[in-house]
Amino acid sequence: MYGPGGFPNHITIDTARGKPFFSSQPQLAALAVRTLEACASERKLYLHCYCLMPDHLHFVAHVRDGGMDLITFVQYFKSQLRRQSRGSFVGDLWQRSFHDRFLWTQQQLVDACGYVIHNPVEAGLVSLWREYPFTYLAPELH
Repeated sequence: MYGPGGFPNHITIDTARGKPFFSSQPQLAALAVRTLEACASERKLYLHCYCLMPDHLHFVAHVRDGGMDLITFVQYFKSQLRRQSRGSFVGDLWQRSFHDRFLWTQQQLVDACGYVIHNPVEAGLVSLWREYPFTYLAPELH
């Protein structure tokens, strides 16, 4: 289920101790989304959407044929960001675990992506999700 041919999955990764690393370090936030996109492309994951909030990351993805399973991908992404961001912070960036939820239907996929992209609006960071620089929605879901 976590590998190729499986259902899309909504992943949430919290920062260590809930610290809002990404609100005070926009360069780190930009690096995090670039790293997520690069890792997804390299490891054959299709990103339906993502949103990097000050203290957590949401993304919805499924594994393409020949791609890395989602559990391994999350660890790979965390390690790549850690390696590329040396010196940007002290201690751990992410909690060790993550939360996931399979999306069994197209409607669940649409609803999950709506929830993800509207996170910064609900948090009062922006008025419209498109104004938030660390949010993405795949074109076919617009």
